[in-house]
Amino acid sequence: MNKSVDDFFQSGDLNGKLKSALEQDLSSAQLFYEKGLYKLSGSYMQKFINHLNQRDSQQYVSKEAIRKLDADAHALMSSLLQVVN
Repeated sequence: MNKSVDDFFQSGDLNGKLKSALEQDLSSAQLFYEKGLYKLSGSYMQKFINHLNQRDSQQYVSKEAIRKLDADAHALMSSLLQVVN
């Protein structure tokens, strides 16, 4: 997902302020996942989704980027839920 965020930033579909927030959420999610703290990892993925879909964020991201990143984040959340359960 980090690559997707970078790709959308490079193409101009994602701007800096939101990019930083999304990268921080992904970094935290990965850190907690690697430590086996899957629920915390999932909470940071939810923060990623929330940041992406906030009304204030819409000016910083294209609809295509939202669609793709949101779908990817939900797929990861689904995988995390399988690990937790």
